[in-house]
Amino acid sequence: MTEMFASMQDSDALAGLTERQAFVTEEIKEEMEDSVVPPSQRAFVLRYIKAVSFGMYVTGACLFLIGLLAPHFGYLDGVQHLLIVEPFVLLVLSGILLSFGFVQTFRSIKTTKPHYLLSGVLFFLLGAGLILFSVTDLNWTSKYYIACVGIAMYTLQYCLEWEFDIMMAKFLRQIRSEKGEYRLKARMGDEVLTQPIMGSVLNFMELKWIFGCNTHKSREALDEEQEINEFWGNFRLRDRPDMVNSTEDQLIAAYRYASNTTDLGPAIRQEDPRLTESYEPGDGFSRFMNFMEGLTTQLSWITSLAFAGLETGKLVFGESSVSETPRIIAVVLSCLSVAAFLCNIYQAQSMMTTALGLPVAEREWIAIDVMDKNTDKRDLRKSVMDEQEQRRLNLTYFWLCAAAVADSWGAGIICKLCSNCALMTKCMIEEGTAFEFIGFAKARFQLMIWGNVINIIQVFFLAMMSVMWFGSYGIKNTSDLFWAGYVLLICFLAAGLRIRESAKLWHAMEAQASWVNQLFGVMVVAFACVMLVLITCLIPIILGNGNLFGSCDKSVLYEELFPHLCSHSQSENAAAYWVIVGSISVGIGLTIGAFLFGSPTVVFINR
Repeated sequence: MTEMFASMQDSDALAGLTERQAFVTEEIKEEMEDSVVPPSQRAFVLRYIKAVSFGMYVTGACLFLIGLLAPHFGYLDGVQHLLIVEPFVLLVLSGILLSFGFVQTFRSIKTTKPHYLLSGVLFFLLGAGLILFSVTDLNWTSKYYIACVGIAMYTLQYCLEWEFDIMMAKFLRQIRSEKGEYRLKARMGDEVLTQPIMGSVLNFMELKWIFGCNTHKSREALDEEQEINEFWGNFRLRDRPDMVNSTEDQLIAAYRYASNTTDLGPAIRQEDPRLTESYEPGDGFSRFMNFMEGLTTQLSWITSLAFAGLETGKLVFGESSVSETPRIIAVVLSCLSVAAFLCNIYQAQSMMTTALGLPVAEREWIAIDVMDKNTDKRDLRKSVMDEQEQRRLNLTYFWLCAAAVADSWGAGIICKLCSNCALMTKCMIEEGTAFEFIGFAKARFQLMIWGNVINIIQVFFLAMMSVMWFGSYGIKNTSDLFWAGYVLLICFLAAGLRIRESAKLWHAMEAQASWVNQLFGVMVVAFACVMLVLITCLIPIILGNGNLFGSCDKSVLYEELFPHLCSHSQSENAAAYWVIVGSISVGIGLTIGAFLFGSPTVVFINR
């Protein structure tokens, strides 16, 4: 069972990564004056992943506080009244946000810097939401911001892919140039790219970058200022570096296959690495499914935290009492949802700490061929594969950790890109060296299964909280009907997509230990519980007849749990019988068919 927690690296990993960074930097300076740039750091891969995590932390906390305080203090009504009474305030605020959004979007096209597009879209959405809030109400604004979550997440992942393409284009120009006339240097860019960002949460400088601000004066600008101030009026020798490095060529080729660039063409040859098992196609329907898997994860998190805030607020401000059975159950579910949120934060931050070694390992790999001494080459090769320590601090495992962090918070497209990069670097190292990576599928399962387990359990909590809320207070108008249908759809999609992903991870395992089957069993049980709650409880509530099996007349506890439903109860809900019988029949049929005509996972996986 100790293997279940092998993905959680201790704090000593950071110390080891810092030592490796110092060593490779010193070696490179001796040979070529610090001109090796880690590709992933040039594409800001880890920064975008940290932006996703940071955004979920802030959004989740804000929604919990809004649900807790907004219904009782009315400060949002005061803001809305101010915007209506003082249109000048609305005009100024929305004008600033919308104009800044347009400017940033234009700058992203003009300067080819994707993070300007990200900040532009965010500010534009905020400005439009402010106008919508002033002319409608909080209900419509909430629906608008649900759509904004999808728009913002797709934009962020699109920007990362754009950064990745820009990075590969720069490196390919360097690789294809004759006699090294073009060379990507560590001095170029908007910040000091040669130093790893040893922090698993966005710091203030990185937060400024997300909103389109330069975080540092570039190394190129600093060197230019110094040389102009000291040697102005004289000639200076331009950089003419040495020939191209073959390890750099290999790394960029691996990333091109990972991102499946269009110039590679379709994968038809048997030796094409994209035909390797565990490769995730990133186009067409697969891309849509990856995006939806992540989006439903994020929407389920923010919705459950909003419900948790509402239920906690009713208890704190005296609108409900722990003596009421429905409310105590709802508060317990709220606490469990918050606990699951904190647990996911801890797990994601633990893996992010390990993923910070990604640019270090890339520099080590690229620097192998620029070393003159064979001993230096061997030392760097041993370091990039963590040959001596064997603590899973190698290039492939770093990419897997980055994929797991992205998967935990719903960045589905980024997750598949990082997973492909891990697979391609594995193939690259195995082809170019005498080493082989042991248990790729097992390592990926260990890292990613935790996010799937926590997320599907949280979906179960959300389904239960929605049943307690709508069962107690009822569906009184079209707005309530919309939110009940929204929760039903999100829970159904999130649970289905998560069990599908878990089945793919489980099926790819080379050897399935008992703990692996136990974790997958937890996923299956949680999925079954979610489906049971949705089919037998939430759907009848939405349809307006929650008198399941005549329970309002037969069970005091049921009547106490759902007073609104039972006060308006109709005849016994006979349709519930057919729903349950039909669901059980379908489940039995699928299971028997899967075992007779293939493995149990054929229900979820197209092989």
